Amino acid sequence: MRKQRTNLCARAILRSYPMIALTLIASLGLANAGRFRSVLAETTQQTLAVTPSFAEGQSVGSSESVQLQLSRPVENSEGRIGVLIGASDLTSLFTRSGNKLTYNAKILPLPLGESALIVYLISPSEEWKEIARFQIKVSNDSPNNQVSNNPPSIEKPDKPQAQEQSKPVTEKTEEPKPETAKPGRRKANSKTEQAANKTGEKAQSTEQPQTETKTEEGGAAAPQPAAGQGQEPSTPPAKKFGFEKLNFIPALTLTIKSQPAQSTFPTANRPERPTFTDLNMTGSFKTELVRGPFNAQTQFDFAGASFKKEALRFGELGNDALNVDLASYLTTYQLGKSKYLLGHSSYGASRHLINGFSSRGMSLAVPLSPRFDLSLAAMNGSTVVGFNNFFGLASRRHQMVAGTLGMEFLPKRPGGFRLETAVMEGWLLPVSGFNQGVVNDAERSKGIGFRVIASDPAQRFRFEGGFTRSEFFNPADLALNQGQRVVDVRPLWKNAQFMDVAYDIFKGFAITKEKKLNLTFNFKHERVDPLYKSLGASAQADKINNEFLLNGAIGEVTAQFAHQRVNDNLADIPSILKSNTRVNTFAVTIPLATVLLNPAKPSTLLPRLSYNFNQTYQFGAAVPINGGFEIDPATVPDQISTNQGITADWQFKGWRLAYKANHSFQNNRQNGNQNADLTNLVNGVTVGIVPSPAIDLAVDFNAESAFDKLQITTNRNFTLAPNVTWRVNKKMNLVSNISFNLAGDVANTRNDRNINFDLQYSYQFAKEKDRFRKVGGQFSIKYTNTFARSQNILVGPIDLKKNQTLFTQLSFTFF
Repeated sequence: MRKQRTNLCARAILRSYPMIALTLIASLGLANAGRFRSVLAETTQQTLAVTPSFAEGQSVGSSESVQLQLSRPVENSEGRIGVLIGASDLTSLFTRSGNKLTYNAKILPLPLGESALIVYLISPSEEWKEIARFQIKVSNDSPNNQVSNNPPSIEKPDKPQAQEQSKPVTEKTEEPKPETAKPGRRKANSKTEQAANKTGEKAQSTEQPQTETKTEEGGAAAPQPAAGQGQEPSTPPAKKFGFEKLNFIPALTLTIKSQPAQSTFPTANRPERPTFTDLNMTGSFKTELVRGPFNAQTQFDFAGASFKKEALRFGELGNDALNVDLASYLTTYQLGKSKYLLGHSSYGASRHLINGFSSRGMSLAVPLSPRFDLSLAAMNGSTVVGFNNFFGLASRRHQMVAGTLGMEFLPKRPGGFRLETAVMEGWLLPVSGFNQGVVNDAERSKGIGFRVIASDPAQRFRFEGGFTRSEFFNPADLALNQGQRVVDVRPLWKNAQFMDVAYDIFKGFAITKEKKLNLTFNFKHERVDPLYKSLGASAQADKINNEFLLNGAIGEVTAQFAHQRVNDNLADIPSILKSNTRVNTFAVTIPLATVLLNPAKPSTLLPRLSYNFNQTYQFGAAVPINGGFEIDPATVPDQISTNQGITADWQFKGWRLAYKANHSFQNNRQNGNQNADLTNLVNGVTVGIVPSPAIDLAVDFNAESAFDKLQITTNRNFTLAPNVTWRVNKKMNLVSNISFNLAGDVANTRNDRNINFDLQYSYQFAKEKDRFRKVGGQFSIKYTNTFARSQNILVGPIDLKKNQTLFTQLSFTFF
């Protein structure tokens, strides 16, 4: 009776509005915060600091490289680094060398004017956490050397002067606190003034004496430079309409693509539009507002096409689709650590409940305390574009509503021991997405999930696990029933769970002065009940998966071994086939030049070797009862597939040589089908030559042989593919590719020949006057010629196909 009452209580909570359940969970967590605080011992971890190569107020050239120095390496469990300049994500243009990130301004010059350079720590669950923010001034002039080259730092209140000057910009940030005037120190009346005073303090050399001047208020002004230094403190940034930063960045790209000539043989294969001229458009505008702790960013993206079938919503609306439509938008409002998102975004880190669900909607993330944080989201049930349903929440029955309550047991070491509780309720109507025209079924699911993340201070042990309980069912749909009597799907509660454990057996263990040993063990477990489904996450039901991995490295020699075990039919239903899969993989990479010889003077004659091995065994545990398999036992799987390959790379001055070989064997062991085995062997050679800095030559050759034991046939395939790249100058490129393919069998019953040729010329141009008057573009012309000839000698007729195309494209970008 007690168990029945407990189940009724749990169902009542989960069937209610998800936010009510989330409020109850949050209340329980907050009520027991003191108890957790007394039980757990908090540990600290070295914080992550970022030091830029430019000083506060220093002017940086638009083509000058910018460097960001990290105080320590970023562990894989922590995530990765992301860098935004203004509203643009420029992470991909930063190259990492050790703990240093360098921006490649040759690929894309820095945006002119004053912008915010923001450094984020992106967790494995795609949560962006700001760890540093700097103001960077970019101009066409050379850098201003009149300011200090000392890196800026964030001033912490109530800290001694000596500590302030050596304090780096750290990952941990604090909420603004009111200051009170103290003897011997003048209170800054704004954040801008504090930043200016701090810059003045950092402009001094720590090895030379500094002097202070008293103000009439009795406080100490910013330290003045010693005699002979000749440096001045930077002035506070000028405000625009009361904002420290106010930016509007538009961008527009117009593309004219044309196919002026096209030839096809036979004419029956002629495309619907052999020749055409179309105009496509992509546009966006971004805004950024910064005032004190408030930050607002917006971005709207548009897409247009003159050809109706290429319109953004043609698959959904047909000829009624707009030629120019809203592709996506995102507005972000941040006040301190609280963040509100409206538009297209992703939400969720619960693997089996709601995980990275992307759509249009709104979400809110709020830190409740140093230990607790709360996030809420309401999003459209499917991907939506266009001006209609602007907020994504027009239909209550086509939504995902979710919330997550996170608790950090060790707030000084985020991620050291974290518990997340997520709830979700979702509805899907039988409507198609914007890019598909299918009939879907109405669906609904709701559930609750728990996720635990833990690691030790040294990051040698890492754990992530979770448990989810979800209810899924298909509501009755009269449109799909078509007047027929259909049995309703019964709502079912099902479970899913996972666990990922990693431990560094050896971490930086010194074998010699140059070589260190690293060895990591991983265990992954996942179990998903039969008939389990959640609308917010993708999970394969009725599966249990266990995987063991061992990753090791000694210097530059790396190796990996993995064993995976997958079972299905967890309910052991006798009439359903129960199949098992066992997978073993092994891979190793050995640079012989650095292993056998002196790493400082490697020999170019020794290659870099790589070997990989994979064996997959699939078999049926038993013949199902009354499942039809007893008629033909050969339909019960029993197969071992083996695949292994080796590659060797030689790097010489001005040219490169690579050889690869791959062998695969499919061994069928079913009763009555033992001879249906397949063997495949591939050999390939690649030669690359660089006769000059402007010309690249490469030739690929592959020979493939496949033997079918059941048909007693051997098929062969030969491919030769040379290509040339000529960089005429910085703006002009010429690329040519050609491939010859011959295929047939040893018995000479089939003869196929294919030839593909393409030649492309491109020219880039750009003109810049000021920040908002930039024009760039590219013109390209491409010629392709394909020839395919296939002949079955036993039958006789020859199948011949030819195609020639001339394609041009001209694009203009205004930004």
